[in-house]
Formats: sequence, C-alpha cells, structure tokens
Amino acid sequence: MGSALDVQTGTRRVNLRSWRGSRRAATLVMVWTLLVALLGGSVQVAGAATPTLSVSPTVGRPDTRVVATGAGFPRSTAIVLTWDGSTSGMPAVRTRLDGSFRVRLAIPADASPGGHTLEASAGGVQATTTVTVTSAAVPGATATSVPPAPTATVTQGPAPTHTPTAVLTPADSSYGGRLLALVNDARSREGLGPLSTSGALNRAAQSYAETMRDSNCFSHTCPPEPDLARRAEAAGYRPWRGLGENIAYGYQTADDVFNAWMSSPGHRANILNGTFRDMGIGMAPGGANGPYWVQEFGTQ
Repeated sequence: MGSALDVQTGTRRVNLRSWRGSRRAATLVMVWTLLVALLGGSVQVAGAATPTLSVSPTVGRPDTRVVATGAGFPRSTAIVLTWDGSTSGMPAVRTRLDGSFRVRLAIPADASPGGHTLEASAGGVQATTTVTVTSAAVPGATATSVPPAPTATVTQGPAPTHTPTAVLTPADSSYGGRLLALVNDARSREGLGPLSTSGALNRAAQSYAETMRDSNCFSHTCPPEPDLARRAEAAGYRPWRGLGENIAYGYQTADDVFNAWMSSPGHRANILNGTFRDMGIGMAPGGANGPYWVQEFGTQ
C-alpha cells in the first residue's frame, strides 16, 4: 500500500511517497519542513482546511459590537479585517497556533440598514460573512452613562487642560433655557421630576463641547480631556452617585438636537432617567461640522 504527501516550497513541488516504516517518513517530513522554514520558504500541506468566518450576533444596530470568529487561516499571522472593503475602524488581531482567531468589533456608526460584507484575509486566503444592520444611527449623536453608585468611586483627577471661552447657562443663553424646558417637559409627560441647572456640569459641558470642536473629534473620550466622570469631578461636581452624557454635532437649534436625541433610544434613556437630578449644557459653534453639543446629567 502507498500514499502521497505533497509539500510545496514556492513554485517547487516534492512528492514524498510513503514507504515501510511510518516513523522514517514522518521524520523526513519534519526535517524537510524545518529546512524550508529556515530558508524562508513556506510549507503547505495539500487538503488544508478552507478558511471560515462567522459573526455573533449576525444582526445589530450601528455602533453596537459583534464577535467575529475565524478558523483555517495561516497560524500566528496578522488578520486584515474589512467592512465593505474598508479597514477603517476595524481592530487588529492575529491568528492562534491553530489558525483561528476571535475578536470584538463595532458595527460602523454610519452603517446603513441592510446587509454588509465583513472580510478576513491573511497570507493570500480570505473568508467573508454578512452582517445585517437593522436601523441607521442618529447622525452626529451618541450617548453614554455611568450607572448610579451608593458612593462615588472615581479618584479625583487633574483639571481639564482646556479652558472654555464662555460658560453659557440657561439663564443667559437661549439654547440652554430652551433645552432645559424641552427636557423637563418630556420628563413631566413621563411622570418624572424636573432637572435643575448645575453650574459645575455647565462648565464641564461647555469645556468638552469646545474640545470636540477644536480637535475635530467626536467621542466621549476626546484627548486631552479625561473621561466623563473625571471631567465632572474636575469641574466641581462631587461627590456624585450617577452621571450621564449626550453629545451631538451639526444641529443648528436646541429643538433640532433635542429631537435627534429623543429619536435615539440611548439618548432618550439619559433624558428620561428618573435617577438624574441635575443637568448641564454646552454648545460650541463654528466647527467644521457645525455646532458641537454636550448635555451632562448627574445625581449627587
């Protein structure tokens, strides 16, 4: 009885036919593989597994996370992930020794409803899968919140390096007063108590709105500002038991940005959070993408 094992090195092919003594044949293959690796060649065994790619869940909203899992790729190799042909926002990952990988990635915030192609490639092989986006994101808006805690656990951080040019409060700005009125009207319809203006949250909001505008950054963690909790504390809002933040850009009026936030489940949840008692507003006009808005919430 005989069998054949194909070993490739570049464009060369060597056909190693088995003979009596399986140990001798296995040893020869191992030595050959080692020599090829040392000489910079590549070794491929005929019949290698076809690479596969899957995601879980397969359906999601923009800016939500899915887990991509791949198998059958070259081992210990960098994987290139693309979303509809673009690597923008895709994470870096390498395969394990068995040629598999697992990585979390975010569905792009601007992804339109429908099917989108996720591809993984490495070493000349690739695999694709489809991710279905169920609804479009609210343009230029995102939300975050820090769950209430019995006591504040955030260590006091350094003051923000950015100094706001002006702190506009509902008392002296038309947009601030209008947003406060819109928020409290919406809360009243849900049977919730009104929010009060916080000078500290106003300072934090205005400083961060200007940071986003000046750095052309749209995120809850634009450098050099610290995160939401440390920004609030540095502005004087402490101790706190709960914090939340809505941000947006491109909306010209308080009514426009309020309607956008209320159309998004995450932003609406912050506005109608029954545990919040205070609110701060910041708006920085003149950005390349229009005004930048920040809405801070808190409970002390």
